[in-house]
Amino acid sequence: MREHKEDKIRFLEELQKIGNVWTACGRIKIPRSTIYRWLKTDPEFNELARKAMKIGRISLSEMTEGVVIKKAIVEKDLKASMYILSHNHPRYIKREPLPPKDENQAMNLADLIKKSIKKDGTNEDSFGL
Repeated sequence: MREHKEDKIRFLEELQKIGNVWTACGRIKIPRSTIYRWLKTDPEFNELARKAMKIGRISLSEMTEGVVIKKAIVEKDLKASMYILSHNHPRYIKREPLPPKDENQAMNLADLIKKSIKKDGTNEDSFGL
């Protein structure tokens, strides 16, 4: 049986670049069925392939993020800019409002202000002012 060490190394190098078996196979011209057979029969290759895929997916994500950032900045794309902010800056992350625990928590700011001012126009809380 022919030794496939060089083919396995080439595959792992491509997989590490892109994180996708189908694409890596296409680039080095090896059938996916061959790769899946190696994955089943060679535990060391299987482990290396898992690590290479993880690295490749991180690389692919970083490349894709670069495209989105370029589009947001260079083309001044509002949607892309909003996406970047909403996924990277705590001030812009969408949050669901918390439901009130009771009716008192549901009071809006105007109700709280009205409640804190006495009928004669003075403030109930004297904050030392």
